[in-house]
Amino acid sequence: MELLLALAQCAQNKTTFFANLLYNSMKGVGTRDRDLIRLIVSRSEIDLALVREEFGRLYKKSLTRWIEGECSGAYRDSLIAIVNGN
Repeated sequence: MELLLALAQCAQNKTTFFANLLYNSMKGVGTRDRDLIRLIVSRSEIDLALVREEFGRLYKKSLTRWIEGECSGAYRDSLIAIVNGN
């Protein structure tokens, strides 16, 4: 059932779907690092700029700011570089 719901959400609005997945990987206590890395890297050459904009629109805080609050060190810097297209 979860798979069907995910497919429907993705088909309806792909950028919102991936913005929600990114948010879910960082919300609450602890960060689901595998999910965060997979999502950022997999979208980096496809539509990450659009997902980044949608994330900010939905959560009123930029994806970069969320990463800064949830991650640290070289790991944080690497994710931010990818998110910013560097």
